[in-house]
Amino acid sequence: LIAPLPCPASAMSTGRAMRRPAALCFLPLSTLSLLRAVSASHPSSSPLAFSPSASPLLRAPFRPPPFKCATRSVHIPRRMEEGGTQGGGVSVTGPVYEGDGPKVTLYTKFECSLCDKVKDVLMGLKDSHPHSLDAVDITDEDKKEWWDRYKYDIPVLHIDGVYWTKHKLDSDEQAIAAIGEAVSGEFKERRGQPNAAAMEK
Repeated sequence: LIAPLPCPASAMSTGRAMRRPAALCFLPLSTLSLLRAVSASHPSSSPLAFSPSASPLLRAPFRPPPFKCATRSVHIPRRMEEGGTQGGGVSVTGPVYEGDGPKVTLYTKFECSLCDKVKDVLMGLKDSHPHSLDAVDITDEDKKEWWDRYKYDIPVLHIDGVYWTKHKLDSDEQAIAAIGEAVSGEFKERRGQPNAAAMEK
């Protein structure tokens, strides 16, 4: 920030004062405050007149105060690792929405974009094909069983506790057919349920 003020002749020349109309000096506000403080201790005919040798402060280069960056705290999601758990963090376990009919379970974790797409498909059908949706965060410390099975394959979906599908929902029709089978009691476990722990042995 800068501020204009009348500039005394002695500030424009260290020699004989020049007889001319006052000019405007554009000085940083921090420098202006310093000049006022010096003028208070060294009064003269001009409120801000000064001599370059009046104070060592005026000969020193201007140094702005140190800049401090604003900081904020962030949540780091909990992660499961081989041999145990790591950290605290954000759990997404819990009901997504309630409804009559079959119970759909989504195995997921914090910040899973594919899981969000599956959730959007199901939410679009919750009124026309009633069901409830619960989320299970496989990175929770008490969900190690599901982490061991599904850590490479989320999103994974169950209907009424039975494996349904993984990775994605190809269409609304796929979801409608599965929910309809569950309503009529004809839904059966699909093939291909992932089990990462068994594959790693």
